[in-house]
Amino acid sequence: MNDAQLDARLRAANPVPGREAPSTSGLSLIRRIGQIFLAVLAVLLVGVGVAWAASGTNPIASVFSDDLKVVESDVGFDSFEILEPMTEEALATLPRGAAQAATFHAITKQTMENVFNGLPPFGRDKSKFEPDPVFISAIGRGETNTGNPVTLLVEGGEVCSYAGVNGYGRGNCGDLEAIDKGDVVSWGGENRGRRLDLAGIYNDEVAAIDVLGDGEPPIEIPDNVLELHHLRYQDITLVGLDDEGNELFRDRVPMSMKP
Repeated sequence: MNDAQLDARLRAANPVPGREAPSTSGLSLIRRIGQIFLAVLAVLLVGVGVAWAASGTNPIASVFSDDLKVVESDVGFDSFEILEPMTEEALATLPRGAAQAATFHAITKQTMENVFNGLPPFGRDKSKFEPDPVFISAIGRGETNTGNPVTLLVEGGEVCSYAGVNGYGRGNCGDLEAIDKGDVVSWGGENRGRRLDLAGIYNDEVAAIDVLGDGEPPIEIPDNVLELHHLRYQDITLVGLDDEGNELFRDRVPMSMKP
């Protein structure tokens, strides 16, 4: 598998896509991180492929589920009503896409931390990479504004959303401070056509999102996650509203820039 194919696979998976355009001074670091992401994905894909060839069955579910661990934490409970403590039973029923994305998110974060700390990308020992488990303390199940199923997970100090029946839809992860500001938004190309889709995660204070200038009423957010589809490559502004219509934040999303 060449770099172009890996890059395409990574963009399609899109577990936690980048939101802001990089500055000129940060391009070299972004390129380096991008290379690390591709390397991590290559390791995972090659490992799964070898195991599949050896056993004749697809081992991807067990490969990822072994890295998910239930822990206790109070992160997110004051901000997300649909959250409840994670249990081993709930962990076993996670959508496959959500489990894979959660694991990939943790691996890339750990790899980046190693690079910033001057360590080899895949751990202290270059001969192997044994990432820390994904510590999940809470889960929430609901629907986006479009009626699409969505799973919320609290992973360490972040709240993550994974849309779709199997959790393969566009996802987001962010800490509570960023979510409070309405900053945890991602976008990217749709599976077909030349339009974009967008997803955002919001706390319970946000009852609706108004897309400025679209001529439509504010969009009610039932379970913390917004989905928009068939968008053009042009900047939009999202305004968060409480249940009385008061403005909570304004977030300009630079969708004219390809993610």
